[in-house]
Amino acid sequence: MVVHKQEKTRLSQILEGHSVKPDVVMYNTIINSLCKNKLLGDACDVYSEMIVKGISPDVVTYTTLIHGFCIMGNLKEAFSLLNEMKLKNINPNLCTFNILIDALGKEGKMKEAFSLLNEMKLKNINPDVYTFNILIDALGKEGKMKEASSLMNEMILKNINPDVCTFNILIDALGKKGRVKEAKIVLAVMMKACVEPDVVTYNSLIDGYFLVNEVKHAKYVFYSMAQRGVTPNVQCYNNMINGLCKKKMVDEAMSLFEEMKHKNMIPDIVTYTSLIDGLCKNHHLERAIALLKEMKEHGIQPDVYSYTILLDGLCKGGRLENAKEFFQHLLVKGCHLNVWTYNVMINGLCKAGLFGEAMDLKSKMEGKGCMPNAITFRTIICALSEKDENDKGEKILREMIARGLLKE
Repeated sequence: MVVHKQEKTRLSQILEGHSVKPDVVMYNTIINSLCKNKLLGDACDVYSEMIVKGISPDVVTYTTLIHGFCIMGNLKEAFSLLNEMKLKNINPNLCTFNILIDALGKEGKMKEAFSLLNEMKLKNINPDVYTFNILIDALGKEGKMKEASSLMNEMILKNINPDVCTFNILIDALGKKGRVKEAKIVLAVMMKACVEPDVVTYNSLIDGYFLVNEVKHAKYVFYSMAQRGVTPNVQCYNNMINGLCKKKMVDEAMSLFEEMKHKNMIPDIVTYTSLIDGLCKNHHLERAIALLKEMKEHGIQPDVYSYTILLDGLCKGGRLENAKEFFQHLLVKGCHLNVWTYNVMINGLCKAGLFGEAMDLKSKMEGKGCMPNAITFRTIICALSEKDENDKGEKILREMIARGLLKE
């Protein structure tokens, strides 16, 4: 049930008209709906109304509001509610603690997260697999793999069986660090524990192998998925296509792209952008332009990242005039270009010795509210230096320093 502010009054009128006495369950339902719709102010109003009417909030009321504040990133209010609960002798439950530990983990506040874990233990509230997964994930993202592995061992000692999510978290974190040998050991433990790897497991391994340039292993994992009863999804194909493109294996990437379509899988913006990038970097500009056109024809609107990749390819491929026309087309369309897009064009203009146009574009980007960064200035200064235009370069350098973009 979606409840908006206007509906609260209407709901109250209906209840009064039918002599229905609202209870804590009814209020909790309304508060939950409002929180899910990010109408936290309204949810707090309903909570206040409860208090005024003498209906005591319970653990569900507080947990729902705490979750709402955590989603909005307001941990201060969330912990204020936790303290209020304690003052009213309403004990937080496992769900309350998991929500707060998750929020702390996402903000990298691991000391506070483990403090809550200890508080749970003192209150005889046993952490579950989700509690451990939250903490292992947060530690993994901080690169603290030793601590993450120790935590998994702790959960096993507590007779809490790691699930597919637990193993996936560790495999993904290890893969992102290029520690694929250790990721394979975790996979072996996973299978020994009779936990079946899923598509997420294989995606993480594929990413990890590409990261350490083990393309053969990445391909083996991809092609062995189906044999193990796991169907590759769009993300799997995207990971393979992106990895192959980065290794200049564009023809293989294009074959996978065609295979996707043959299997009635719908490529997304990531698929097309990876291929456009690969084609541009391997000097297949016409194919990249054709792919951008195909992308639009299939109802997938390119984003600034997609456009900038093509602009960069055109500039570096000696087709500056095409790049300028395309760039102008984007401006006319009202595309909100970012500093990277402008830097690509400024670099292209500088490489062609068109410093006047480069400086004009720098002024235009500022006029559109896109401020040049250190890369913008360095691009212009380096190009001027290469042409022995040292006086102009020094002037730009002074401006760079004045803007605080050059650290002493």
